[in-house]
Amino acid sequence: MNKSELSFYFKNGSVLALESGEKRERIEGVSITGAIIDECSDQLPGLYELSVFPALSQIDDSWCWRVGVPKSNGVGGQDFKEACEKYLALSEYDDQFAYVHWTYANKEFRKIMRMTLDEKGFREQALGKWASYAGGCYYAFADDNIMTEEYRIDSTLPILFGFDFNVDWYSIVVAQYKDEMFFVFDEIRLSNSNTRAALDVLVAKYGGMARQFIAYGDAASRQRQTSADISDYLIIEAEKRIPMKVIFPRSNPSVIYRIERVNSFLKTADHMIRLMVAPRCRFLIKDLHSVTWKEGERTQDKKNLELTHMSDALGYMLVSHEEHYGQNRVVLMRESDIQAEVARRSQEGYSVSLKQHDYPMGQQLITPKSSILQHR
Repeated sequence: MNKSELSFYFKNGSVLALESGEKRERIEGVSITGAIIDECSDQLPGLYELSVFPALSQIDDSWCWRVGVPKSNGVGGQDFKEACEKYLALSEYDDQFAYVHWTYANKEFRKIMRMTLDEKGFREQALGKWASYAGGCYYAFADDNIMTEEYRIDSTLPILFGFDFNVDWYSIVVAQYKDEMFFVFDEIRLSNSNTRAALDVLVAKYGGMARQFIAYGDAASRQRQTSADISDYLIIEAEKRIPMKVIFPRSNPSVIYRIERVNSFLKTADHMIRLMVAPRCRFLIKDLHSVTWKEGERTQDKKNLELTHMSDALGYMLVSHEEHYGQNRVVLMRESDIQAEVARRSQEGYSVSLKQHDYPMGQQLITPKSSILQHR
């Protein structure tokens, strides 16, 4: 066994090697007897046709297993789907040449997946059926997601701001997470604006209404500047009129993944609703009704400049909150537990930022795998 090469060498001369699908050159120009390509929906398109197949074609009776789950939002999802459809057709004529076999998640696992995935995600991940992403992006949104009573802000809970940093339209959703649900009770939409002007509006409307405020956005806004000289997140972090905490991902998930997660909050496969929107949020509601997929592509149609901004802000907030706090729950830790947790997570490669701040009940928030900016 050669650990540095991730290879096993056998006495009969055979070699078993593990290779990355991102480093195709390692299998190009060689002859191989067999291959197993795992997680095909996440492999770059053309891996089999351009790299693996030529290596197999030089040896008689060579073989290849292409393994994975239907995942339309994967980088190679469409490529894997087309391959399955082709092999399924071929298997009807010669099952020795091509064979397609699907397995399904067991009953208990499917039950858990129903509670966390939207309907399309459940069909793919649990039932092994390809989903279509044509038409409206937020297909799970319905009248059941619109509040029938005015939301009353709970001053003991943080107020959450989801930002989409644009000059036109500068968009913010305002929400609270309570009883395992998100309640979006307001939206801010500004024309020809910037982050400093947006903070003036937020402070005027919500200053003093909560002991903590959390701002979420996308990874690109670490460098984006809608306000002259410094990045948007540094502007928010420097805000001293309200206790503001800023959380953003190190890298953005795919557009399809973000939209899938919004749909899963709107309604899961077992019809659980975890996201409510106030009727006053008319731009967000318009987005959820009107944003569609770009024809032939796995991204939103942005021809209408009035759309996508508010729903993007919502998606950034939901995905970041879910990622950083785990399964949608904010985990508050006692001061006595914090130092031990910091040491443990640092050893495991997590990025942990601790800065003194007045949190509810004198507690600190520990956030794994995140980049945190926070007002001192």
